[in-house]
Amino acid sequence: MQPPRGHSLAPGTAQARRQEMDRWRKRSSAVRFWRRALPVLIVVVIGVLVAWIAGRSLLIKATAPKPPQASGLRMLNPRFYGRDGSNHAFVLGAAEASRDSTTGKSVALAAPNLTMDAGGPQPTTVQAAHGVYHEDQRQLSLSGNVQLKSGGYVFTTPDATVDTSKGAVYGRSGVQGEGPLGRVTASSYGVYDRGKRVIMKGDVHAHIVQ
Repeated sequence: MQPPRGHSLAPGTAQARRQEMDRWRKRSSAVRFWRRALPVLIVVVIGVLVAWIAGRSLLIKATAPKPPQASGLRMLNPRFYGRDGSNHAFVLGAAEASRDSTTGKSVALAAPNLTMDAGGPQPTTVQAAHGVYHEDQRQLSLSGNVQLKSGGYVFTTPDATVDTSKGAVYGRSGVQGEGPLGRVTASSYGVYDRGKRVIMKGDVHAHIVQ
């Protein structure tokens, strides 16, 4: 609104209007600033929150206690009882046993010993330094100073395989035996029917004591 011609504003009125315009300009500048700054500030706050949540999750995962590693079941002085295909009992023992945690189908044995026809009149025993019992095959793999005692004879061999379902022991790493009738050596052997039959093959040498 323009003042009437021939009239001028009072000095106090003009100064008040200038002050009012200055305040209005300052308010307008502040409003324009916050209109631009608020969206940026909101984005920054959201970014900080997301980063904080992600960092906290990673920190929790990094500091969380790790679950115990799957390990096989260990037993001291175990005894396994079973029966072969002819319903004859056998007993498998060891100083220590550890089940395979990967497949669960085999058991590692320390100082294993097996008695076939347990409770019978002439049981056959096998012992070794190490062994692995394969439950799905019902076979015992022996290694390290294997000794087989059957019918008064003692046979020694580097390794042997025992089929607990058939009551048989066999190996192809050489064998030597000694008993009431003398000594015998061979390249391979087989003990069947829980020690009732012994078959030697390959480079067989025997020394009979009369």
